[in-house]
Amino acid sequence: MFSLHGQKALVVGIANEQSIAWGCAQALRTQGADLAITWLNAKAEPYVRPLAEQLEASITAPMDVAQPGQMEAVFETIAERWGRLDTIVHSIAFAPKADLHGRVVDCTAEGFAPVSYTHLRAHETEAELVC
Repeated sequence: MFSLHGQKALVVGIANEQSIAWGCAQALRTQGADLAITWLNAKAEPYVRPLAEQLEASITAPMDVAQPGQMEAVFETIAERWGRLDTIVHSIAFAPKADLHGRVVDCTAEGFAPVSYTHLRAHETEAELVC
């Protein structure tokens, strides 16, 4: 195996112990990375915070990419505490409930538009904040 000792990783998108992002966070930590872990909102915090504590995440915070200022606050904390960021696991998803029943290709245009915009905007902001 390889070592990520000393690497700084932000993991976005853990909802519970079944999340793909949770598996990524576990793998990163097992290889020695220092973690920053976020949760979507107050409803998600009781599920995600214990997982972050289990992995000894040194930074934890809410981060809803649709809420102005939340991503910036997380990246400011990372800059202040770590001075750099080596890795981002971006594993967030959103879709209206009506579009969650079936195949992705069957999602309506109205249902897909906010999903694609949210992800595009989040990636753009993450890139700006890291660079």
